[in-house]
Amino acid sequence: LGVSNRSYAEPWFPWHEALLEDSEGIWWSASKLGLIRLAVPDDHEKVRLLSIFRKRDGMPADDVAHVFQDSKGNIWFNTLTIIGYPPPGRTSGLGLWEKKTGRIRTFSEADGLPPLNSLAILYLFEDHAGQVWVGLHRTGVARYRNGRFEVFTPDNGIPAGGIRYIYEDQHKH
Repeated sequence: LGVSNRSYAEPWFPWHEALLEDSEGIWWSASKLGLIRLAVPDDHEKVRLLSIFRKRDGMPADDVAHVFQDSKGNIWFNTLTIIGYPPPGRTSGLGLWEKKTGRIRTFSEADGLPPLNSLAILYLFEDHAGQVWVGLHRTGVARYRNGRFEVFTPDNGIPAGGIRYIYEDQHKH
């Protein structure tokens, strides 16, 4: 990518869903160091670092696993890249970079999510109606609609286990 190793002390492509080009051509990277925002290179230019959002900037944690752009241009992300539940003293995180404000917004139990120390986020998806769906490890799936999350579990007919992918068929189901 043309990013200097001097900018990053460690490799930043381990097993994160690493790179997203947004609708305006800006690149976003999930990384162990935070949510990285990169300028698009011209033909003879290297990738240019625009910003790195970290915990001190309002992120739930520095270790970002997935990046996803919704239809409004917001960049959703989750933190704590693990397979399974967070270890004692750590929690998963879910948030977004709001295009309108350029700021980080995080979500919690107050927004309808289950306790963040009891789940891992595996997938992010937006349906045709603009609802964002979050695949959860062993917990089910959460739907973000009208500013709140609603969690669906095996008690609601969601298969037990991790929800790694969410698709919408041609009939918008």
